[in-house]
Amino acid sequence: MFNKHPDLKKLHYQHEFNNLSWLCQRWLEILPVPAQEKQILLNHPDCLHACDYLMSMIQTHH
Repeated sequence: MFNKHPDLKKLHYQHEFNNLSWLCQRWLEILPVPAQEKQILLNHPDCLHACDYLMSMIQTHH
C-alpha cells in the first residue's frame, strides 16, 4: 500500500509491519469506515476486535 501511495508512506516514518495494532490502525485510517465505528474499534483495550472487523470486510468484498 505504501508503494502504491507514497503520500501515506510519508505520514509514518517507522513502519511496524509485525505489530497487529499498528497495522489495524493504518487500515482504519484509509478504509471508508464511519468515524463512529472507528472510534469504537480504537477504544477497545486490544486490537483483536478491529482485526476481526477488518478481516470480515476483506472477506465480504472478495
